[in-house]
Amino acid sequence: VVVLSDFKDIKRATFEVKKRKTGTTREVVVTVYDAGGQREYFLASALFMKERVTFLVAFDGQDMRITQVDGKIDPEKYQQTIGTYIDLICQNCANPCIQLLATKMDSMDGNERPLWKDIWHKVADHLNSFSNKTRQIVLASEILNVSAKIISEDQMKLIVSRTTALLLSEEIT
Repeated sequence: VVVLSDFKDIKRATFEVKKRKTGTTREVVVTVYDAGGQREYFLASALFMKERVTFLVAFDGQDMRITQVDGKIDPEKYQQTIGTYIDLICQNCANPCIQLLATKMDSMDGNERPLWKDIWHKVADHLNSFSNKTRQIVLASEILNVSAKIISEDQMKLIVSRTTALLLSEEIT
């Protein structure tokens, strides 16, 4: 279950586990496009954007940890790795839902929390610059972490459940 709360002009999506009523399933068709960071895909990606899309914006978490200063992301690094995609999403999708995903996170020790908080707030502020009364922009409340070597079944289930929750949420119209 997705719970929305206001964060300035955007919505923050948090997730709650709630048992589904039996017999209330519905079929959903999901199409996945992987832009993979290549220039060709980036330029053509606007063709795939619709009125309501859930985006996984992935970034190299290890690189972010190495280049951060005092728990803050370098503004230029932010724009290169995340900001450019936020711009593309907001310029081409009327009501986006965004889940941030840190990759290459095999050696998490908890020290990334201040940096993730800074990144989340930078993305939220960036999204607020695109918001208006006719748009509903949703940002998931936490940054998910995945391994560089092998994605575990639990990690994959978490990504799929969060993405599905955003896609199917009755709160997000």
